[in-house]
Amino acid sequence: MWHNNSLRMSNRLATLSLLSALLMLAVLPLTQTSQAQTTLRNAESLQLRGVMFMDYNYVVSDPGDAAGDNGFGYRRVRLTSDYRVNSDMRVRVRLEADDDSDPYVKDLFLRWDNALGEGHRIIAGISNPPAYVVSEAFYGYRSLEKTIMDREKIVSSRDFGLSFQGPVGNLQYGLMIANNSSNGEETNRQKRVYGQIQSEGEALTWSIGGDYAALEGGSIVTGNAFVGYRFDGFRLGLEGYFSPVRPEDETGELDRMGVSVFGVASLNDKTEAILRYDFSNRDAMG
Repeated sequence: MWHNNSLRMSNRLATLSLLSALLMLAVLPLTQTSQAQTTLRNAESLQLRGVMFMDYNYVVSDPGDAAGDNGFGYRRVRLTSDYRVNSDMRVRVRLEADDDSDPYVKDLFLRWDNALGEGHRIIAGISNPPAYVVSEAFYGYRSLEKTIMDREKIVSSRDFGLSFQGPVGNLQYGLMIANNSSNGEETNRQKRVYGQIQSEGEALTWSIGGDYAALEGGSIVTGNAFVGYRFDGFRLGLEGYFSPVRPEDETGELDRMGVSVFGVASLNDKTEAILRYDFSNRDAMG
């Protein structure tokens, strides 16, 4: 009897798979162009790229038995797929893995440009909150070290939600409402709201932002600011954050704060020197 039930279940699954395949064929978009032209257009709309950082380690000396240990490894592997649906819509899927994790979904979103007017876009899915995007781009060396809010895990580099971006006069705004669970599944009914105003000029770049996260027994409020200046082959940056936290199991507030200062000097067309100093209230962060 178990064998017959299993067989009937297999037949049912096969039938559903066949129906699904037929349905997919039936709803394929109809175009007036030839199949060759459609294939060419789809190929031009799809972009695939990847990057990998590899290491080789050798232990020269060790007080224990690790001397002589060696091996190859990877620090980060990233595969990105971008598909342009039309002139205003595109989809991104990015998979990533590092030496501490299995592959996971880093980005998964639909971006709709000019959705609310010229220059105003909507992004739905897993994307980066408007917290330190400006400072990270200005710094330019995420491969060496995360910016301070990312490194101290004040704000995750990704969140799952709905984002709005666009111009306000000479400035740019960013708003996002999300799960506050990074790129994982939602863990509670509360949400996190992010907001930021920024300006990027040839010499001066700055941003001011903040976010509010509701918790089961309290909330987290974070304020952040960044200012950067370019001149004569140099760029200087100053970033800071302040976050009073009201945990569920404590009374009063626990303040988290940090400041990062960095300078980048261009030595030639291919070489830059970097100097950076970070200060953070680590004791308050637990």
